[in-house]
Amino acid sequence: MKWSRAVLLFLAVFISTWIAGESLDVKFLNNLAMMSLACVILILLYYYIKFEEKKADAKTIAILGALSALSIAGRILFAPIPNIQPSTFIIIAGGYVFGPVSGFMVGATTALVSNFMLGHGPWTVWQMLAWGLAGLSA
Repeated sequence: MKWSRAVLLFLAVFISTWIAGESLDVKFLNNLAMMSLACVILILLYYYIKFEEKKADAKTIAILGALSALSIAGRILFAPIPNIQPSTFIIIAGGYVFGPVSGFMVGATTALVSNFMLGHGPWTVWQMLAWGLAGLSA
């Protein structure tokens, strides 16, 4: 079995356990913040493993790295100016050109690496998921 399928199966089991715990009123399964954070981390892990299993060539990986770097630089440079976000356009373009999993990787990497300069917090994984889904849906 591929690792991505194992993570996806674990995510399904985790969500069904969460639902069962909610209906049975199990105390530690009622913590919405921790359970949703665990779901987001499992989703991110799934797409990172899915990209690794894709066996992309060096040229594609270099182009995706350059797109991520351009998106990171755009986010950091335009951070002081409100409502200007070049990163989203680059992520969507990368997802449109290179496919959904590659677009997810560009988006998730942009959020993770740019937050090293702008500051990490509990919002980082949610930014990774949101920009990853923007690249995935393009």
